[in-house]
Amino acid sequence: MWQALGQDLRYGIRRMAHNPGFAFLVALILAMVLATNFSISRSLDTAVLHPVPFPGVGRIVALTYT
Repeated sequence: MWQALGQDLRYGIRRMAHNPGFAFLVALILAMVLATNFSISRSLDTAVLHPVPFPGVGRIVALTYT
């Protein structure tokens, strides 16, 4: 099993070396997806899972002037 994994990794590295532009594009897309996933999960964690850090949250009122 480990031998096959090593062969697959070597093959993948050789293929990326033949086409570095494609390898760069794949790495860039992967980095963008991971960053987006992190930022969305962090925003949801902050907005939904953690309460507002002061007492009397139910008494908050928004006043608008038009």
